[in-house]
Amino acid sequence: MLNTDDNFFLQLLAIGVGVAGLALGIGIPVFYETQVKGAEQRENDQPCFPCKGTGSQTCRCCSGAGTITVLLGGDEKEVSKCINCEGNGAITCTTCQGSGVQPLYLDRREFKDDD
Repeated sequence: MLNTDDNFFLQLLAIGVGVAGLALGIGIPVFYETQVKGAEQRENDQPCFPCKGTGSQTCRCCSGAGTITVLLGGDEKEVSKCINCEGNGAITCTTCQGSGVQPLYLDRREFKDDD
């Protein structure tokens, strides 16, 4: 059985948890928005790490050759154009989208509904 002091403590705890939840519910979106606005104002000239600032990366499917060779058996080979890079041997960098500039942390996140 709870006495009056325990009941008061539980009520105080419930109010404290409610206030903390409200503060986080408001504080997190406000913090995110201020970070986005700050990122827009900062100069960004770091070269992209994966593509080293070139804006393109070597195709992983054909290792930059632009063609795929399939051994059919014996000495027979079939050579075809790589469908991943369309025979170019390179693809547009997926990190910087071809700009060659490393995106800021919050710019890397693209929130969209794919449905």
